[in-house]
Amino acid sequence: MRNFASNWSLFRGRIGRRRYWALTLLYVFALFAGMAAFVAAGILTNAGSSDAITLVMVPIGIIFLLSMTVLIASVGVRRLHDRGKSGFWLILYYSLPMWMTKSFGLEPVGVTFLVVGVGILAWGIVDLGVLRGEAGTNVFGPSPLAEPPAPNVLGAA
Repeated sequence: MRNFASNWSLFRGRIGRRRYWALTLLYVFALFAGMAAFVAAGILTNAGSSDAITLVMVPIGIIFLLSMTVLIASVGVRRLHDRGKSGFWLILYYSLPMWMTKSFGLEPVGVTFLVVGVGILAWGIVDLGVLRGEAGTNVFGPSPLAEPPAPNVLGAA
């Protein structure tokens, strides 16, 4: 458990598919729950009417969103490391589809951007969450599926 908690925000090492899905779902759930709590707190305190409350809530919201972004990105980078890829692929898988589908319309260029963006997003999901990682050790570290070394038992040769 200590190893699990100590690696939450690191961008080094590798994680397997099961841990990728567990952490990604946990962080996305925490992101939505935190955003809902933030909006509820804003509504309950009527944040729009008081500059003092707004001065407190805006930095807290920015810090929360940045920290969740870093956590979600760290999980994706470590999963890419398991696949033998650089973390820079995450820009392609996460950012490019959002940018391409942001302002699509019904004109042919907009529909093309939408289809390409959804295709990149689908491939990112397959690459990160479905395909197996590289067997054995790669440049990013040992396999997350590798057997841990056996404990040294007294009297064992």
